[in-house]
Amino acid sequence: NVQGSSFKRCTSLKRLIGKPENISTSAFTSCLALNIIDLTSVQKFGSNCFEFCKSLSQIVNNEAVEFKGCISKCSNLQLLDLENAVQVNFQGCPSIKYVNLPCCAMKLQNLTVTRQSHLSLHVDNTIVEQLPKLDLQYLTKQDLAIYQEGEIRNRIYSMLPQWQNMEPVTHIKGIVLKNVLEIPRATFKNCEQLLFAYIPKCERIQNSAFQSCFVLKKVHCKALKLVEERSFSTCVSLASINTESITTLSTSSFSFCHCLSSVTLSGVKQ
Repeated sequence: NVQGSSFKRCTSLKRLIGKPENISTSAFTSCLALNIIDLTSVQKFGSNCFEFCKSLSQIVNNEAVEFKGCISKCSNLQLLDLENAVQVNFQGCPSIKYVNLPCCAMKLQNLTVTRQSHLSLHVDNTIVEQLPKLDLQYLTKQDLAIYQEGEIRNRIYSMLPQWQNMEPVTHIKGIVLKNVLEIPRATFKNCEQLLFAYIPKCERIQNSAFQSCFVLKKVHCKALKLVEERSFSTCVSLASINTESITTLSTSSFSFCHCLSSVTLSGVKQ
């Protein structure tokens, strides 16, 4: 059994090996990087046990009957495969696309559901024989190789041509801005699904531009010179960023970046 709050706020925990049978209250709350965990044999899920698990992309379970209050604010969660679930409740999970719920009567729209799902889910949804297998939602070595070769343009999730008039953007997973020289204030603040940023010519990042991008892992910014206040504050998964060219580093610019293990600041003057 995984007892209450056992791994609460273990923000760098990515993988749990084993097959737990019971997960108690808040056991994995705010495990922002958690993406690999076998939940197929869990018989009981405690309340808030996966709250704020921002990297969790799928939940597959064959045993539990009730899923009430255990899944919330998992912004990257895309797939639910719950074989015996009768009661399911999830809040703050805007990315859910794929569902298998054979025993649960509920109304959902614009999703992809399995044919064996409850008949109530066959209305206003796309029906398939089986759910897809999702790729892991972080950059592997192969992904990074593609990224470095310049082919990352094929993975752009959103184009951002108008900075000043831009509506809040929260659901993009990667940005490629090859010619941008400056990232305006709070542009990507609270982008909870943003995994990487490729901004090779950017020289200035303004206040809070990437603040609270919880799953942001890599930033390519070789020309970066000026980092303003709280630019990357609370980017708790950030592990790789070019800092060699930075000349000015402002207050709290990298505060609460728990995964940063090595930083080079050879050019910093203030």
